[in-house]
Amino acid sequence: WMIGSVLGELKTAEYLSSLVAKTGATVLIPSLIFATGSLISFSTGTSWGTMGILFPLAIPIAASACQASDPAWQETYLQISTAAVFSGAVFGDHCSPFSDTTIISSISCGVEPHDHIRTQIPFALITAAITILFGFLPAGLGLPPLLLLLMGASFLMFLPTIHRLFGI
Repeated sequence: WMIGSVLGELKTAEYLSSLVAKTGATVLIPSLIFATGSLISFSTGTSWGTMGILFPLAIPIAASACQASDPAWQETYLQISTAAVFSGAVFGDHCSPFSDTTIISSISCGVEPHDHIRTQIPFALITAAITILFGFLPAGLGLPPLLLLLMGASFLMFLPTIHRLFGI
């Protein structure tokens, strides 16, 4: 929380919001929030710490990005951005070699932490890619979240068949 208050005193969110307003890249904001959260939590091994750092930055950026939009879209856009913070933080924490939950779960199963991480990363990266492609990018374009959830779930169900057919 200390980092969040320092970021507030430095007016970091306002500065980043002004940069976003200049670029007009509102479509990418949820994906960028997810990627940033993933990197921070992977590097630090903490999802809670990542949320404490990212929430004071991400929510003002998302709010200023959709400021001129209709009020119903603003609420949805803020919900999507909040989901990006949560999911990015949890994704990075799940794969991090520094995370206490990663270390404890591997040791409790009698597996070396390195081996546990090595086996988890491919599945987590597939999920992260699908989250961006079928979730945050289309959500930034304004597609309904329920439709995106159904599309992502359908793709995950057919992924083994796609892998078998195309070797992807």
